[in-house]
Amino acid sequence: MIEADRILEPVAPDAAPIRGLREYTDAASLADALRGTVAALEHSLRLLLRADRGASEDDRMRAMSQQELPFDRLIERLRSRDRLSIELAGTIHELRRRVETGGSYWTPGPSDADRALEVVARLRREVHALEDAPVRAAAHQAVVDHAIVEGASEVPAAPPRRPARRLGVALVFLTLALALVAILLSRDDPMEEGIAAFQAGDLTEAAEHFRAAVEDEDEDATPRLYLGRVYRRLGRHAEAGDQLRRAATLAPRDADVRRELGYLFLDLRSWQPAIEQFELAVEAEPEEEANWIGLVRAMRLGADPRAEATLARAPAAARALLARETDDNAAQE
Repeated sequence: MIEADRILEPVAPDAAPIRGLREYTDAASLADALRGTVAALEHSLRLLLRADRGASEDDRMRAMSQQELPFDRLIERLRSRDRLSIELAGTIHELRRRVETGGSYWTPGPSDADRALEVVARLRREVHALEDAPVRAAAHQAVVDHAIVEGASEVPAAPPRRPARRLGVALVFLTLALALVAILLSRDDPMEEGIAAFQAGDLTEAAEHFRAAVEDEDEDATPRLYLGRVYRRLGRHAEAGDQLRRAATLAPRDADVRRELGYLFLDLRSWQPAIEQFELAVEAEPEEEANWIGLVRAMRLGADPRAEATLARAPAAARALLARETDDNAAQE
């Protein structure tokens, strides 16, 4: 069976490039996020082929190698196995072409970010559908078998013990069918639905699903993080603060929660509290570039004298992005 979460890990909602599609601050950072998203999409597609036990051994062996299995042939292999819809294959091709032909002076806009998020959301839906397919087939077969057994009860009189046996078999198949259907229904959980709505840009619907997830898992920080993130983007800062403070209580060393609190304080122009939250995020995950980027931005906005020294300690990718921001600001002045 295909493990959707493993295959979709490169395009998870909190993966750096996907987060960048939502949190970009200028054309340069958006271009970086789009390039990263294209690479992440290809990585997920290669993991999908590697996980496909029905594919040839040769294809599965070469799945992770760009040299031995170029992108176009990767798409062909997945299409031939019905692992990828023609519509999704086309949109991925178009996004990849757009990014690759953009060049050094490419200036992407919000519509490019929206389009990329739609592609990611569609890939998530299709891979989850592939994961569900065997369960759906088994449930369908169980229902069919149950109907066949029920029909057998209309056959003329059989030896005395057969009817009871048929009834027992029928109950077994019916129980199996109901159990499998229950498994399928359980996959439509509020978090998955909320994430899909969030990636599609429907923040109002996403908030509804995340509120339901919070009610289901009151002691889990993750639904509160997502709900706080949505509230912040909707401009509902007080509600965002309530959710994020509760998430921080539940998971005090969660860098994502601290970083989101930092951005909330930046929205409120509260520089020092923002700096403190980003510092906690860096302490929790010092290798995460986004933590350093938020910290340096907050320090610069708050005229903190440590800003440039902090920048010098940041990962190279964070330094490069922040350097471009400095150049762009200087050019505008």
